[in-house]
Amino acid sequence: GRFRCISCSQVAEMCSDCIVKTHAQVPFHIIEMWDGTMWTRSTLMSLGLLVHLGHGGAPCPAPNGESRILHVVHNTGVQDAKFVFCGCSKTCVDDNKPYLQLFRARLFPATHKKPRTVVSFACLNDAHLLGNQGKLTASDYYLTLVRLSDNTDLDPPRRKFEEFARALRLWRHLKLLKRAGVVFINGGVESAPPGVCALKCLACPDSTYDEDDIDAMIPMPEEQGAENSMTLANTLFLMLDANFRLRSKDRKIRNDAPLGSGLSYIVNLILYYDYLQQCGPQTEMNICDSGLHAVDHANLRGSAEYRASGVGACQCRHMLVRPNGVGDLQRGERYCNMDYIFASATRGTKDRRVLISYDIACQWSRHFFSRMDTLPDDVRFDTAKNIVEFVIPKFHIAAHGKQCQSRYSLNFRRLNGRTDGENIERGWAWINPASLSTREMGPGAREDALDDAWAYWNWRISVKFGETLLRRFEEALCESVRHRRAHTRFSESFSGPVIKVWTDMVDAWDRDPDNAPNPYDEPETEESMIEVRRQLNSEEAEELSRGVMPLHATSASQFLVVGLELEDQQRSLASLRESVNTDKATTRALSVEDKDAALRRKIAIWQGVQKLYMPRIGEDVRPVDVNDDSVPAENIPLRLPSSLEPALRTRACVEGLVEKEKRLRLAQLSTRLHAVRKDLRVGSKIFNHRSRQTAGTGTKPNTRMQTLLKRFNDKAHLAAKAYRAAHTAMLGLDPDGAWSTKYKLLRDKDVKPLPRDADKQLSATTTATATATTTASSTTATTTATSTTATSRLRVEWATSLARTERWEEEVILVKVEMERVLKKLSREALRWRSKAQYRLSDVPPRFRRGITAYAEKKATLFESLAQDFANTW
Repeated sequence: GRFRCISCSQVAEMCSDCIVKTHAQVPFHIIEMWDGTMWTRSTLMSLGLLVHLGHGGAPCPAPNGESRILHVVHNTGVQDAKFVFCGCSKTCVDDNKPYLQLFRARLFPATHKKPRTVVSFACLNDAHLLGNQGKLTASDYYLTLVRLSDNTDLDPPRRKFEEFARALRLWRHLKLLKRAGVVFINGGVESAPPGVCALKCLACPDSTYDEDDIDAMIPMPEEQGAENSMTLANTLFLMLDANFRLRSKDRKIRNDAPLGSGLSYIVNLILYYDYLQQCGPQTEMNICDSGLHAVDHANLRGSAEYRASGVGACQCRHMLVRPNGVGDLQRGERYCNMDYIFASATRGTKDRRVLISYDIACQWSRHFFSRMDTLPDDVRFDTAKNIVEFVIPKFHIAAHGKQCQSRYSLNFRRLNGRTDGENIERGWAWINPASLSTREMGPGAREDALDDAWAYWNWRISVKFGETLLRRFEEALCESVRHRRAHTRFSESFSGPVIKVWTDMVDAWDRDPDNAPNPYDEPETEESMIEVRRQLNSEEAEELSRGVMPLHATSASQFLVVGLELEDQQRSLASLRESVNTDKATTRALSVEDKDAALRRKIAIWQGVQKLYMPRIGEDVRPVDVNDDSVPAENIPLRLPSSLEPALRTRACVEGLVEKEKRLRLAQLSTRLHAVRKDLRVGSKIFNHRSRQTAGTGTKPNTRMQTLLKRFNDKAHLAAKAYRAAHTAMLGLDPDGAWSTKYKLLRDKDVKPLPRDADKQLSATTTATATATTTASSTTATTTATSTTATSRLRVEWATSLARTERWEEEVILVKVEMERVLKKLSREALRWRSKAQYRLSDVPPRFRRGITAYAEKKATLFESLAQDFANTW
């Protein structure tokens, strides 16, 4: 018959003898046979192929018994093959056990006792890479091999998934030990220290290396000083967070121990659980005025279905997971869990400034030092030999209260560079797909799988340092020059004494942020709508206690507040009606009709209460019928006291109503002006983000950003309309009041964000004008700056500009230091690997020395090649 191999690059037809002969070294290829009408599946074993072990593929003169049929899992499918084991004693090595012969043939036996199933190294390597890079489960990969063997289920291969999964788990563990050089440790795995298999960050300061020559690196700018340069270079940036997707189901598996507990990224769970048991139940108090629920998660009860509710982890600034920096969470994000994980990840750290970024750092930092003293001796963090600072990641800090947003800000605190603290979230995004498989595993298999995944993650980050640090350095260098130039131009508009006062204020706050005045906070002199409403409610409650009964269950202040809310709804409906073609029967047009009808009903109910508090309004003003469809709901006049003539207002309103509206209108002016500023700032940031990040990336992202930009622009103009309405009302209520010097008429041309590239063209005049514009003042910048409030706002703008400039300049220094540190560590790693080989040669059997020396040289050459490549890139 005629045969062909569809796995070979050259598909040639052969006879059975020739195809067996040509496949003596590749015995697992897929063979097809011509049966006269078509090509059908065949096997090399059925054609008589024997796989000889022990002599480089040649037959052994004294084979060990008859040939054996083994089940082979290869990347071409699951198949059977006949093996002949070597039985002579003249092989290249003196240990000739069957499972070792399979290893030398690059076949991984499922057991060392009479193996019947083997998995090829090529198959394990593919499954290993695909599992880490694509999060492909072992089950999916094995089923793919089954489909390669038979995709019709007419003749499926025998199930060998359990053997394959066991071999893959051992393969991953052995790879970790090999790449970490555990063989060079006296005593082997049993003597290996915690975290030895974890890949440490090349760019972070490490006690393993001598950092005495850091001061020779590029210095900080003169105004910051060489001492700050040393502090910045000596800072260890760490990020803490919890991930509740990496849960673990309680599968009731009690005999599944990890292969290398505590050797890589996950803490030694035995010691970890012992400490948690000692801590007992804890309830964390949330004293932060934030919208985050991370502290509340600390008190969540764990589900009985899950053995672990998630994991807590510690990463460095460069996204690498720290050695022994991961631990399971049982009942949410408790402090005792995170304390142990942090201390374990910083084991041995001393004489450093440690900056900890955590989304609940404002909470977790309380009693931090006293809690560290209660940790076990083997992981206890030395608070006396390290300087510890706490910050909140830049994205999360927006959800915190005002007190946290400056005190824990990475933008305002010095010696942080452009660290954003959010890199750990990017690590979660990468690992989360693996949770679909790891949550179903036993505890030991899950720990091994996660350790291996983070080893792959750390390695990929490390080999990308060349382009990553270069990109950061180029960006930081460009931005530092641009921001310094802009800040210098901005500072030139102020006198020297003013700059000195502001500079001293920034320096004092940086030294003592808890007690010194905050230069980044604007004084809150205006009363908000909520505060005014609370005061009015309190006054009305006091009147009720004196026996003064209200005219209705809805009090006078509540009546006015509802009236103001109806005004807002009228403006919103008018804006919506302008954007929708109501002549067409569309969903949006129907939505306008529904909102119109709902607003009419609310106005009708409100007018019923109005008759009690403004009883004589109908004598001189004929009300509009709310059921008159010819008048849109947004055009129905509400006839609030401010809209009436002074004489009619006095006659129509009950006592005290006009004064209450006046107080509410003043609060409305302040609140709406704040909303205009906020929406303009957000819109400006969105515009700059779109220009830098999404421009040219396609229609979909640009359309989405344009829609988002329009939404905030519309919100700003809607708030401006509410401001104008309140301004007009105040002109009717108190035309000559003191409020008119503070709240000016806001014109359409005033409602605009800062210049698009304000940092490029920023000068004293443009910035002061922009500040004056956002305060709705028609006066000049110089006049505005004379007031306390405007001066404070200018100080905030100046301090923020200084902070941006300093952070970019610090980033230049920091990345430069990291570049030099990476090159030095790579060179020292190469020396370390070569010295390891020489150290162990004396006590290693002669047959292993050649392999140990070769692998050590391979690793040393790899690190030298990376160093050379990075140096050429930089």
